[in-house]
Amino acid sequence: MLIEGIVNPHILSLVAKVRHTNTLVIADAAFPFWPEIETVVADRLRGPDVKRCNRVERLGSVDLNGGNDFGTRTYHQSLVGTVGDRRVELLYVGNGHTSGDTVAVVPDVDVFFVGDLLEESAPPSYGEDSFPLEWPDTLNNVVGMMTASTKVVPGHGAVVDVDFARDQAIDLGSVANTISALHHAGTPLDDALKHTEDWPWPVEKLQEAIRRGYQVLGTPRRPTLPLLGPG
Repeated sequence: MLIEGIVNPHILSLVAKVRHTNTLVIADAAFPFWPEIETVVADRLRGPDVKRCNRVERLGSVDLNGGNDFGTRTYHQSLVGTVGDRRVELLYVGNGHTSGDTVAVVPDVDVFFVGDLLEESAPPSYGEDSFPLEWPDTLNNVVGMMTASTKVVPGHGAVVDVDFARDQAIDLGSVANTISALHHAGTPLDDALKHTEDWPWPVEKLQEAIRRGYQVLGTPRRPTLPLLGPG
């Protein structure tokens, strides 16, 4: 399973073969090798606010360690280093697709690699480790750093622009708001999973989002009328 990556448009034809095929790949040891791809093998840290690559193997011409120890550093919010002669900024801006979504920014060309915080070819993937109620704010935080000319590389699909990213953040917000509204109305989880209105994507794609949202919000309670005072 790929952890993070940077896509080179010249080899996008490989994307159809594996998920997140990239010129530079940070992946676990199971990720397949192609001569066209320079791969860095890295462990994944499980935790809400720390990202770590603690095993780095140099393949091809890319060395993330360089003079900055870039490949072995831990960080809470941001880390700046170089890949070759190019400055790369790694940012953690909050929970979303998982608790470990790192955004890679290449400032000199105004490119953001946002991973699975954003999807172009399909609806965002809500898994059992996703944060549907926090995801909209996290993506909005990233969008707030972009310019009108920013090129955005999503986790899946074609390169998009800031307008696409902003629109998807709105759709993610609709999911979060609908989950919260159903819960506030006292809708049982089983009924919420069957609710077909108000979603930006088919409810079948949102089952885990609804479950995760209800886990955070707790067991819904039926709304009650306030007690009336003496007449």
